[in-house]
Amino acid sequence: MHARSLRILVVLAAPGVAFPADAATRALAAAPVAGAARHHVGSEAVKKAIDSAPEGAAVDALISACRKAATEAGAGSRAASILTAAIESAGTQDGAEAAATLRGALKRVRAMVSFQPVFESDRPTDFPSLTPVGTIQVKSYPVHRAATARSPAEGGLPRNLLFWQLFGHIKKNDIAMTAPVVMDYARDDGAGTAMSFLYASTDIGKTGADGLVQVRDVEPMLVVSAGVRGPYSRETRAEALERIDRWLEANADEFRRAGPPRVLAYNSPRVPDSDKYSEVQVPVERIESRKESF
Repeated sequence: MHARSLRILVVLAAPGVAFPADAATRALAAAPVAGAARHHVGSEAVKKAIDSAPEGAAVDALISACRKAATEAGAGSRAASILTAAIESAGTQDGAEAAATLRGALKRVRAMVSFQPVFESDRPTDFPSLTPVGTIQVKSYPVHRAATARSPAEGGLPRNLLFWQLFGHIKKNDIAMTAPVVMDYARDDGAGTAMSFLYASTDIGKTGADGLVQVRDVEPMLVVSAGVRGPYSRETRAEALERIDRWLEANADEFRRAGPPRVLAYNSPRVPDSDKYSEVQVPVERIESRKESF
């Protein structure tokens, strides 16, 4: 396996999970990241709404831009919260102060959603674009192949060994590493219950058991996704899940929860915590509208 792939695996694979690392993996983790690139995220709708208020715009135009951008960012999202708070503050201020408050919020959110994550590995085929930081989106994932190791709550290994089981599987079978690594969180205490490495394509390898690793094709999935910039910590995940809960409450007539939360982690320790990117997601299903027939 290439050094780059191993370096990515060392930390990318286990958000919030500690595991021992020998001298070789430490050296690889400290080495420069080859081929790292900034990848585009779909933040154009939010930025277009922000830019609808040109420099020097009146307070009414700034409020309108804030409302449009908040709608595009998603109810309950961090960006929407910033913009809504600015509108509320502006309501208690005079014209010049109110305009400054609103412009400041718009600039802050524009910078937030414009963040371009660093990718250190390719993503699986046909995966959707990334969720912009600070926003919440509904996203659809195609069928994809995953190698999964489960924690004791699911009848498997302690969490600090999940990574090594998966690493051994892809090394033995010469499977290329992709990003993200997926961690499922089904337990009430917030502990991860399963970790998955994703194959680049369903054409690679085969499904079935490989020791304690299960390779399966994951069915198409609809999720509510929050784009997150920051450390892979329980606190970061909890905040994002709170925002998703608010989004689900605001959209309860259209979507309902369909599974436990998960985190898609993209970065290795070579990327500072302040620049790490992840997506916190909750599987959902659409609520079919029923029309009465007479």
